This record gives sequence, structure tokens and C-alpha cells, in this order.
Amino acid sequence: MDGLHSQNLQYLETLCQDLYNPKTQEQRTNAEKLLDYAFPPFSVTTRIPNSSTSPPVNPIGIVVQTPAECSLYCQLLLQKSNSPYAQMFASAKLKHLVLDHFSTFSLPQKIELRNFVLNYMGQHPDQQPFVIASLAQLFATITKAGWFDSEDFKNVTSDLSSFLQATVDHRVIGLQILSLVVEEINLSTNYAKNLAKQRKTASGFRDAELLDSFRLGLNILRQLLNGEVPFINAQQEIRMKENCLILLRNCLLYDFIGTTPDESSEDAGSVQIPTSWRSTVEDPAFLQTLFQAYKTFQPPLCSKVMEVLVLVSSTRRSLFSEEERARFIHGIMQGTTEILMQSIHLDDLNSYHEFCRLLSRFRSTYQWSEISEKPGYGEWIDLVAGFSIKGFEAWQLASSSVEYLNIFWSKMLSSNGTSRGSNGNRLEVIASQLTRTFISSKVESVASIIEGSTLTDDPLENEDALVADLEIFAHIARCKYDESAGIIISIFDPIAREYQELIRQASSSLINHSLTSAMEVIETKFAWLVYIIGAVIGGRQTYISTEDQDVIDGDLSCKVLQLMNVNQSYSSPQGGNSGFEKLELAFIYFFQQFRKSYIGESTTRISKAYSKLSTLLGINDQNMLLNVLVQKIATNLEVWATRSKVVNRSINLFNDLSGGYSVVRLLRNLETVHYIIQNHNGKNFPFLDVSDNQRIRMIYYSALSRILFSEDNPEKDFEEFVKPWDMTFQELASLNSLEAYRQQAVKATLLGIFRDLRGFILAITGRKNFLVFFEWFYPKHMQVLLHALEAWADDPLAISILKFFHEFVFNRSNRLTFDISSANGILMFRETSKVLCTYGAQWLRRPTITTDKYTEKYKGVSVCFGILMKSFVGRYVNFGVFELYGDKALELALKTTFDLIINIPFDDIIIYPKLSRAFYEMLDTFSNEHMMTLTEMSSDTFLYIMRALAAGIQELDILTIQQTSKPKIQQHWLLNCFAQYSDMLPYLFAANFGAVLFDDRATQWSLSRPLLGLILLNRDVSGFFYLRFERALDSLMEEVELNLTTKNRDRFTQNLTSFKRELNNNNVADALLEIGHPPHGGFLQDIIMYAPDIHTAKISKCIGPAFTIKLVPLSEPAPKLEKHFADAAPEGSIVVVSAPPNTPNAAWGGLMNTRVRMRGVKGVVVDGRIRDLDELREDGLPVFAKGQSVLSARKYTHPFALDVPITIINTGITINPGDFIIADLNGVVCIPKELIDRVLELCEKQVKMDDNVKKDLLNGVSIAEAFKRHRG
Repeated sequence: MDGLHSQNLQYLETLCQDLYNPKTQEQRTNAEKLLDYAFPPFSVTTRIPNSSTSPPVNPIGIVVQTPAECSLYCQLLLQKSNSPYAQMFASAKLKHLVLDHFSTFSLPQKIELRNFVLNYMGQHPDQQPFVIASLAQLFATITKAGWFDSEDFKNVTSDLSSFLQATVDHRVIGLQILSLVVEEINLSTNYAKNLAKQRKTASGFRDAELLDSFRLGLNILRQLLNGEVPFINAQQEIRMKENCLILLRNCLLYDFIGTTPDESSEDAGSVQIPTSWRSTVEDPAFLQTLFQAYKTFQPPLCSKVMEVLVLVSSTRRSLFSEEERARFIHGIMQGTTEILMQSIHLDDLNSYHEFCRLLSRFRSTYQWSEISEKPGYGEWIDLVAGFSIKGFEAWQLASSSVEYLNIFWSKMLSSNGTSRGSNGNRLEVIASQLTRTFISSKVESVASIIEGSTLTDDPLENEDALVADLEIFAHIARCKYDESAGIIISIFDPIAREYQELIRQASSSLINHSLTSAMEVIETKFAWLVYIIGAVIGGRQTYISTEDQDVIDGDLSCKVLQLMNVNQSYSSPQGGNSGFEKLELAFIYFFQQFRKSYIGESTTRISKAYSKLSTLLGINDQNMLLNVLVQKIATNLEVWATRSKVVNRSINLFNDLSGGYSVVRLLRNLETVHYIIQNHNGKNFPFLDVSDNQRIRMIYYSALSRILFSEDNPEKDFEEFVKPWDMTFQELASLNSLEAYRQQAVKATLLGIFRDLRGFILAITGRKNFLVFFEWFYPKHMQVLLHALEAWADDPLAISILKFFHEFVFNRSNRLTFDISSANGILMFRETSKVLCTYGAQWLRRPTITTDKYTEKYKGVSVCFGILMKSFVGRYVNFGVFELYGDKALELALKTTFDLIINIPFDDIIIYPKLSRAFYEMLDTFSNEHMMTLTEMSSDTFLYIMRALAAGIQELDILTIQQTSKPKIQQHWLLNCFAQYSDMLPYLFAANFGAVLFDDRATQWSLSRPLLGLILLNRDVSGFFYLRFERALDSLMEEVELNLTTKNRDRFTQNLTSFKRELNNNNVADALLEIGHPPHGGFLQDIIMYAPDIHTAKISKCIGPAFTIKLVPLSEPAPKLEKHFADAAPEGSIVVVSAPPNTPNAAWGGLMNTRVRMRGVKGVVVDGRIRDLDELREDGLPVFAKGQSVLSARKYTHPFALDVPITIINTGITINPGDFIIADLNGVVCIPKELIDRVLELCEKQVKMDDNVKKDLLNGVSIAEAFKRHRG
């Protein structure tokens, strides 16, 4: 390779500077293009110069041809350049090459690159920090990518020991490299396509290197604390401490058990430290070192120590013995007590935050009883309480930190529910103090937040997070509920008096800015209180809460309802003033929580909560409260139309109420609900005309539909209900052209009405009610739908129309069951055909889309597939009528559907899951009953469907694998296709039969159903299986007739199940023992299954004829074979390799395995050793052997002959070419080819005998007697 000339080097350095530090965006873009041209990424998206222009001058003077060559030039650039920008570019490019093309590098090239990076960092410890960080990340990536390629990649800590024993700068770099290696191997971001390999790498590193890395970091931390490291300057000391702590943190964040990539970083759950770490964690000096580091190190380093302590405090309980666990818990409590007493670094916000996390994680991992029995518990809990109260008071300074204190106390107090004694009483006192502080601090913060004098975001702006916090706080408040309620009321009442005074002022004078601002503050305070009251009422537990607590709920509810009445009588939305909206949202949340606790199917009709409501407000039961609630919802929908949050929450509450069986009937009788039903349109509820509310209107009409049809005879009310829709449809029907339909105002009307209709029919489940809707909509409004679909086929509006029609043809809960004399089903499918043809014709004319294909193109097609599928499975259409009377509706619908199919690239069918599922579901229903009605099918469509069927069989998605029946043989277009493509049936048979016979899937029944159809279509398609298993396959057809009735299919499936049971190597070996040949029942002893992994394998069995390979020692002469034995293995065979006895090398490895798998070999049996186990398991091909080795064959053995008799060592069994091999988890058995029929006969007999024995055993017969009866 030519070197880089100085001129080229300077040019490259200039380009790299322009890339990372450009003066203009154009300069950066030009530099990026030129550098990509010099160092190509070798991907599909590689930038290629325009052929019409001359190529740019190559910055390095030559054209790089391969990734490996590109890597060498990157290394050269690193060596020669002093520019940090060039070094950064070279490092980043090398990382890209490793991630995308490392498999194309030879092993020496991989090792050379690894060693180069390590040596380069060792020789240049003074590089810029960002360059060192990039190189360290590169080394980590190389280590992960090459982990299974060579032992060289696994010696991480030993290779880095030279760094850790050299200068301080080298030690810093060594720690940085090691921490990044730990982090990189734990992450799966760049390895999403091969998560199995990622997990194996992570497991290997965990077992080999992780503990050593952790101990190394811990030892260096002790050296730092003891002052044993001589530093030149303070910055050097900070960098070393920081990297040491990052290493410890990354080790503890490791996904030890492989559950989720970032499980250990979650704030819930324990850290699953392996048992091998026990001695390190149980060492008394371990916790002492970490707490000492926290006390000694200054911010920001002390917060990083606390991060480590957070993870340590979450160590799984089962790691310790009971005695050691008690010592560990006490150690954590002692360390945190000292921190709290001296307030060590708690003025640093990051340390404060991590300390709060420590308390939360510590309590989440260890039980209250374990903590409360420790010496010093009283002092500790009082200190934590004081710390928490101060935190609640100053929550604005660290709002996210207070969440963890909330969790800590929630768990402490929930465990205290049944406790007695001083510890329990102490917690109750603390609970009251926390409640008062929590509520008062929130209320008192309102003014400063509104004025903007604090940097804290308003929690009321994020209701999801707010509600999550309040639901946790509710456990604290309900611990001493009577006192908590008193606290709430004591804060509520003074604000209420102030509110009344402001209302009096507003009523008696003009409202000025000062008054409005004061009103906003008051109402926002009320919003906090209403949210808190809602949360504590929602925290009621049905079978635990007492009547006294229900009375308290009633008291608090009265406060909210009284406030709502006063507020509603005074206020309306005040322009952009958000304080009022927050209070409205709080009222809705309160009602949602009250509904959950006191309204519904499982709640007591008359609760003690209603006694207070009755006394103060005249609300005696849930009926009266429902009326208040619905009035509030109606008011919100009328008044707050432009506030989408209020509208959404109100409608969701309304929908939740309508979902209850008894509650919906109560709603139906309310006057307010009558008003909504009679005036449901945009004229009375203007929220329907606001574009931001388009999606929620479906839920609104679903709720109204449930309420409307909750009565037995809703016809009259329905007629009144749909009058606004009738008027809209009349206006749309008057439009006389597609251009008129394409007006934006018309589009908005169409979008609204079809979403409304979809929501309305979505809730209809009864036949009678749906018929009422059907007779209204069809036929008078159908033309509007078709015109709208044609006018807006390329717009998202078409999806809304199609989704409505999909729901319209969906026989949900058998609602589409028409009378026998009714033609409605046929008429409905005629319209279905028109819809599909109208949309399909427009879709086929669309240009190719390369951006968001699914949303812009395939979403509509998926809905069309769904419409056809729902029509087929609905059972409300007699499809035979169409052909009988010459109606083309079905034919046109199918033709359009197939035109859509063949215009979708096959890969896209698999890539997009929603499209895939819709396609296969439609294909399943079509092939079941409608394929034979099709008069013709193009060869392109036929081939596409056959490919799709084979691909679907291989899919692991159970919902995609559907039973697909094939019709009886008759003179049909299918026969012509099968004759034209004669290899298609063998292709389908092999895929299907292989999946049934060899795979252990939950879909065996479904996969067995099409197999009978394939056998009946052509008895010769089975090829090898008929030659070798003619008797067995004949047994499959025993008592099976030549038809596809359900009874006949069931019989075939039973025979197939029996066939699988008979054809296992236990039965085969017993049969061969009875025959007396070959020795040991053909069992190849000591040969066991190594691949795939038995815990995750989908295929753990292989059956096929033997293709033998004989190896001899290298010292023995052997003829030169025409081709490599892996290239000679025939499809469908089992490769059997015979290695010389006592050879230490592997006779089989990963590359050979990959080759025979690609050739269609079913499995490999090795009378010897194998290597590359992880690669073999990743391949998925069953591999059986006697042992493992790391040695290649090149210095030990070579092939002597192929397809010749071989003798298995220590068994006396000779395997001839073509003998049958059966291998599974039990072992490997060889059946001489001349004994196959006899073996299968005896296997069948053996299974029947065993079935009879088992039957007797289940009836209480002794095993001796059962054997005597049936085995003789």
C-alpha cells in the first residue's frame, strides 16, 4: 500500500477541519462528500459522483477498493497526522467499518487493527480528550465485534494492565477504555439484528472479565483514597477519579441476567449481581470504601460515587445469607445516617438527587421488617423524615428528586399497615408531617410559578407525571387519613374564603388585571387541592377501607363539589389564562377517581360517603351524583370547545361511564343525557368543529351510541338522533362533480361525519340495533361515500372513509345477521366491491413513494384487505349468487385485490407487520372457500401467492401462520399453473412437511392442515420421502379419504401426530434391538447434541439419509478430492463425519456448517470433536458430536473419501451411504436402509403397546401387571 504524501495529508487535514469546524454548511457538505469519496462507506447509500461530470480529485490519490484497505489508510492517517480533526475522522471511520464490515476482514487483519488502536493510544496519551474518547470507543467496538473470533479479543484486563502500571495519563486512558468496553458490550444498540449473538457476547464477557474489571476499579479507588497515586496537576486527579467511578458504575449497570438491555438502570428492581461477586460485596471494607469516597471526593465527583452507592444498595437480597444481609443493610443505614447527620454534600443538587434515589432503591429492595429491626433504626428513620420534610418544602429546587422520597415513604407506610408498637406509631406521626408539608408546599408554590420567579416547570402542565406522583402520595395521606383530611380542609377553607371575597369584588366592580391575576393564583391553588383530594379518594381500596374513611371521602368530596358550584356560577374560560383550565382539569380528574371508588358495577350503591353528600348537598346516591357529573361534562363540551385537553378528558370520562352495564342504563334516564342525545351536533357542542378535536369525536359518538341503544326500542330516538347527519348528507349529495367534493370545506365535513359514523357503529353489538343503522345508511347515503372516496383517494381522508366501511362490513358479535328472505348481505357486498374497485383504481395510478411507504400507500391497502376479509368471514353473503346471476361484484373485487397485491414489492409484505397480517388474513379466508369460484388468475399473481405461502409457513409470528386449505383436483386454472411451475408443489411440500416434522411450534395443528391438500394434489411431490418412507406415508393416509372434509382432515392430523410419535429414536432403537442388528440398536453412544442451544432451539431433531465423510490422520496418504466435502453434501441429507480415534482437533466448524446449511442439509453428526460452538448455535442447524476443541484440522487430519461406509468408534456400527439417521435430544440412531420398513412396523407396534400400558397405569394397574398384559 502506498503511503500518504504530504500534499495529500495536508489536503485531508483541511477537509477534516472543514467537516468538524466549518465556516458554512456548504463547506461542511463539500468536505463530507470528498471524504466519503476518499474513504467510502461501502454501503448501498455510498455517494457516487454524477456520471455526467468528471469525478473529484481523490484526496488520498488512489481509489480504495475494500473495507480492509480503507481501514489501513485510516490507520495511516492516524499515524501521520497531528491534526485532532483528522484523528477524530479516522477513528470515527474505523468504527463505522468495524460495525458494518468487520466480517469481511480476515482474522489477522482484525487482530492487527485491535493491536494498532491499543498501541496508538499507548504511544499518544497526550491526545485531545475527544480523540482519546473516540479511540477508546473504537477499541470497545472492536472487542465486542471480535469476541468470538479469537482469544486475543478476550484478554481485555490483561492487555490493559500495561496502561494501569504506567504513567498517570496512561492509567486514566486504561480506565476510560475499560469502562467503555463494559458499556459497549452491555449495549445492544448496534446489534439489533443479532440479539442472540449480542447476549452470548455479553454473557461471555460477564463470566470472563467483568468481575476482574470491577475489582480493578475498586482497588484503584482505594489507592486514590490512600493517596498512593502521584498526580502532576488537579485536572489529572479529577480525570482519574471520574473514570474510575464510571468503570464501577458501568460494571454494576451491567445486564447480568439478560432480561432487558437496560434493566439495571431502572429505578425499580434489584441489581442481579452474580454469586461469584459475593465475597467482594460482603467484604466489610467494600461499603466503607464507597462511603469514604463519597465523603472525601468533592462535587461533582461525589455525585458519581453516590450513583455507585445507589446501585450497590439495590443488590439482590438472595445474594446474601441472612446474617450477611443483616450486616449489609446495617452498613447502608450507618453510611446514610452519617451523611444525613453531617449533611455531607447534600447541598450539591446532583448528590442530593442520587441520595434520594438511594433511599428509594434501598427500600424497594429490602423489606421493612429487615430495616426496622436494625440497631439505630429510630435515629435513622427520624433523620430520613427530617430530610424528606425539608425536601418537600423545597421541592421546586429538585422536583424530580422528591419523587423518590415519595416512593420511599409510600413503601415504608404501606408495609406499616398492620404493624403495632412504637415503630408503627412513629411512622404514622411522620406520615401526618409529610402530608402537611407536601400539600402546603405545593399550594404555596403557585404564586412564584405563575410569576415566573422560579425555573421549575409547572407540574400541573404535565398531568400524567402529576397523577403518577399523587397516586404514590395517596398511600402516605391515607396512612393517618383522619389527620390528613383535617390538614387538607385546614388549607382549603382559608383559600375558599379568599376566593369568595374575590368573587364579591369581581361582581361589584370591573375586573382588572390585578383581580384577574389574584383569581388565577387562587384557582390554581384550588387545582392542586382538587387533584390531591381526587388522588386520596382514588386510593381507596374496596375491601380494606373502613366506613370512617368513606365518611372522610364524603367530607372531601363535598368541598370539591361546593367549590365547583361556586366556580361554575362565576367563571367561564378567560381567554388565554391557563389557571382556570387547570382547575377544570382537576375537577375532571376528581370525578374520574370518585367514579372509580364509588360509581360502577362493583361499588356499593349506598356508601357512607353519600351520607355527607346528602346532608350538605342533597346528593343521596350515585344516580344523583351521576347527574351532577354529566352536567359538568356537558358544560365543558359547550363552553371549553377550543381547549382540547378539557374536551379530551371530559369525553374520556363520559366514555368510561357509558361502558358499565348498569351505569349506562342510569345515564339513559338522566335529563342531561337526553339533552346531549337530542342536540349532539356542532351547533350545540362547538368542540366538534375544532380541528384539534377530530380524533376524540369518535369516542364521543361511541359513548352516545352505547347510551342510545341501551333501551330495548330505540328506533324513535334514533330517527331524531340522525337528523343532523341526514341534513349533512343531503348537502353533500347535492354536489354535482368530483371538483365540488375536493373543496377544503367539504373535506372537513366528510372527515368529521365518517369519523362520527365509525365511532357510532363501533359500539353497536346487537343485530337489531345494527339493522336500524344499516337501513338508515344504505342505500341513500352510499353514493356520497363512493364519490368522496374517488375524490380524495390519495389523501388521508380516504383512510378514514375506508376504516368506517371496514367497521360497517364487520360482523362484530354477529350483528350482521339478516333474515333469510333479506338480500341485504348481497347488496352490502355489491357496495363493498364498488369501494374496493374505486379505491384500487386510484391507488394503482399513484406514483412510487420512497418516504413513509406504509402511511402514504400501504395503510389504505391494508384496510382494503381487511374489508375483503371481514366480508368473507362475516357469513352474511351467499357468494354463489353472483356467478349464478352473472353479477361481476365478486370477480371485480378479487381482480382489484390481486392487482393491488402484485403491485406491492414482495419484501414490503414481510417488512410492514400490519400489511403482512392483513394480507395473510385475507389470503387465508380467500383460499378457504372462494378460490374455486375464481375463473382465472394470472401467473404473476399465482407465483406471488405461492411465494407468500411458503414465506408465511416460515414466519414465527403465530398470528401470521394460518391454515390454508387447497381444493380438490379438477380441471381448473390452478392445474395449469402447477403444470407450468412444476417445482412449486415440491417447494411448498418441503417447507410445510419440514416445519411439521422437525419444528417444535405452537402452530403444529394449523401447519398440518394444508399438508393433506398437498399430498392429494400430487402424490409424487414428496420426492425423497416417498422413496424412503413409502410405508410410513401410506400410514399417514390410513382411513383417510381423497377429500378435504373437516372429518377427513382431523383423521389425517391424528395420523400425522402418531407418525411423529413413532418416528423418534427411542422407538427406533428398541425396534433395532428386537431385530438384533446393528449392535446396540443403532445407537451412536457418546454423540450428543451441541447445536442449536437446547433452551432456545426451534428445531431439535433431524431425519435424513447419511452422506458420509471419512477423515484420516495427516500422516496417512489420501487422494485429492474433486471438491470440498462441504460442497458435495446433497440437499436433504445428514452429514456424518468419521474422525480418526484420539485426535485432539475439531473435525467440524462454523464455516463448513454455514456452507452445508445453505445447501439444504438437515443436520450434522460428527464422530469426533467440533469447534465454533457459538457460531454453530447461531446457525440453527442441528449438530451432534462427541466433544469440543479449539484446534483446527489442518495439522491433524484430512479427508480420505466421501459417501463410503464408515465405522463409528467404540460401537461396531457401520454406516453406509443412504442409511437413515435420526437424531434428537436423546441421541443419534442409525437405521440401515434395508431395515426401514421393518423398523417402522415395529415402531407402530411399540407405540400401541406403550399406549395400552399407560392406559392401564392411569386406571390403577401395577406396572408389572401392565407390562405382562401388553408386552408379554
